[in-house]
Amino acid sequence: MVKRVLTLGLVAISLVPAMVTAQRGSGPTGSARSGSARTVTSTESAAWLQVELADVSTGQVFTLADFAGTPVLLESFAVWCPVCLSQQQQIAALHDATAGFVSVSIDTDPHESAGQVIGHSARHGFSDYDGWHYAIAPIGLTRALVGAFGPVIASAPSAPMVLICADQSTRLLRTGVKRAAELEQELQRGCAT
Repeated sequence: MVKRVLTLGLVAISLVPAMVTAQRGSGPTGSARSGSARTVTSTESAAWLQVELADVSTGQVFTLADFAGTPVLLESFAVWCPVCLSQQQQIAALHDATAGFVSVSIDTDPHESAGQVIGHSARHGFSDYDGWHYAIAPIGLTRALVGAFGPVIASAPSAPMVLICADQSTRLLRTGVKRAAELEQELQRGCAT
C-alpha cells in the first residue's frame, strides 16, 4: 500500500507541469464538473491521437487516430476504482443498445499490468464486446491528455471520458458516472460547440 501511494504521488508530481500550464490559462477552459466542455480541434489533439496503444487482450497495436470516421468514447480508468466499474457497466449497456462507435478504456494507474486489466475486463464480461479496446496508458499519453483537458482526465474516480468525434475533434464529457442513455445522447450531439 505504501509503495502504491508513493508511486501515485510520483505520478501526480510528474503531471504538475501540465496542471500548472492549465491553471495559467494555456490549458483547457470550461468546467467538466458543471457540464460545460472543452472542444479541441484536430490540430491541437493530433499528437496524442497518434500515440500507439496495445489492446491488452489481442496485442493489436492501434492509435486513436486509426478510428477516424467513427466516434470513440475514450475512458480513463483503474482496475481498483469502483466508480470506473459503474461507468464501464454503462458503456456495456450502451454497446448492447446501439452500434456505430468504438470504446477505448485506458488504464492510467502505473501499478496495474496488462494481466490485471485483462482479468478485470473478463471478470465483468467487458471482453465480450467487439469495438471495446482496453490498453495501458503510456505516461506520455496521460501527460498529453492532462495538457489538453486538465488534471481531471487522470483522476479515475471522476469517471473521466472524452468523446472523439468522427472528424477527430474532441470534447471532454462531464465528470461522474454517465448512464448509457446520456452517452448515446452525447454520441448524437457530437463535438460541435
